[in-house]
Amino acid sequence: MAHSPMSAGSAQGGLWEEWEQVEAADIVIEADAPDLLPTYTYRVPERLIDAAVPGVCVHVPFGGQEKLGYILSRRAIPSSDPLSGRLRDILAIVEDAPTLAPEHLRLAEWLSDRWVCDLVHAVRCFAPALLGAKVITEVRTSNSRIDAASAGNSVPQAQILYTLLAFGRVADREALRFHTQAPAFSGAYAALLRKGLILERRYVSRAKTVARRVRVISLASDSGQGRISPAGARILAVLSSLGQEAQTVASEVLEVAEASDGALKTLVAQGRVAQTLIMQDRLPATGAGARTHAPTLTADQARAAAWASSAMGSGGAALLFGVTASGKTEVYLEAIRAALEADRGALVLVPEIALTSQVVEIFAGRFGREVAVLHSRLSDGERHDEWRRLQEGRARIAVGARSAIFAPIANPGLIIMDEEHESSYKQDKSPRYHARDVSAEIAHRTGAVLMLGSATPSVETYHAALAGKLELLAMPTRIDDRP
Repeated sequence: MAHSPMSAGSAQGGLWEEWEQVEAADIVIEADAPDLLPTYTYRVPERLIDAAVPGVCVHVPFGGQEKLGYILSRRAIPSSDPLSGRLRDILAIVEDAPTLAPEHLRLAEWLSDRWVCDLVHAVRCFAPALLGAKVITEVRTSNSRIDAASAGNSVPQAQILYTLLAFGRVADREALRFHTQAPAFSGAYAALLRKGLILERRYVSRAKTVARRVRVISLASDSGQGRISPAGARILAVLSSLGQEAQTVASEVLEVAEASDGALKTLVAQGRVAQTLIMQDRLPATGAGARTHAPTLTADQARAAAWASSAMGSGGAALLFGVTASGKTEVYLEAIRAALEADRGALVLVPEIALTSQVVEIFAGRFGREVAVLHSRLSDGERHDEWRRLQEGRARIAVGARSAIFAPIANPGLIIMDEEHESSYKQDKSPRYHARDVSAEIAHRTGAVLMLGSATPSVETYHAALAGKLELLAMPTRIDDRP
């Protein structure tokens, strides 16, 4: 039977619909709620197709609220699947949020399965300073030509634009909502977004969990125009003494020049001074001791260090069974040096009670700014900055307590667990992991060398060494026969 043109067209349309697909993302939602699913599926809007990749932190609608979450995976859903029509859109990528590497996402899934915990609890191990933070939605006009008349005949849209202009074209969305007091604000606001008249930017609001930014100033290339006040002249004199291209923290210049911020703003407006914001690390207090050098190793130390160096390319695990004062720390330092020479990173775990500033300075004294410190006594801001330094490769060695095992070190080549018998390596809340087990899993996945050090090893570790599952590196003698 011949098909009519209409029926043929309908068939083609049905075939096209069958093959048409919707881009979706499975997201771990930051929420504590009963019966929470491991992931929830959201539509990836066209504008985020390239940016919304696994490991990225996003802002999504959830249960009548907006929540943070991490994309665990991406997939395409046929438009014929009933699920595709019920998906809600991802709202935005969250700026300033750490991005989780694919291997950390897989490790989080393993953690959730191994210790039977919610997936979000496992993900929190890898983003401790971000999840749980509030997100601010900043609204701005899409260009400088937009005014209230751009809304056309819509009074509520015009009210929103008028209020936004009064804020200087940039405002927090909730402040905009409060001051506009327009009927049907949500609908009018959504319409302005669809028209492209306003743009949104989302970022973490708490300063302690985002990068610290400081204002720096320098002399501008142009001479500028307008009258220079006495305070402005003092600011220019200080900047001139530092050099034409020198950038200096604005507050320091104002203090030396004995000038106000108003005088500086005038110079910037005149084009005489250039200013910008830069990120500045909040460094934990580790002291500023002199750099140290490796001493001559004893025979036991040299043998243990040689094993670590030879195993660096192929992986392996060892028990460094050394009595107190036998020099295990120097073996650790030599193993770290071998890891860095192989262009790999290192993780050093120390029991919280033993993680004193003196211990940290031993590693910082040998490797300087390559060392990042992670422990519970850091402020949220310091921990965030140390996490960032590791993630960006500006530091390649993490020294810390139990949770430092989740530090974002790229290509780890060495994991050291000092005093491996200590009970503090066991987490007492979800996920209830043991750092030794996590260390072994990471070493297995990455081909890293695992060194477990102790003068009194745990029964499990010692048995594994006697059974040949671990290399046994004995150091029975104290350095210089110390008592």
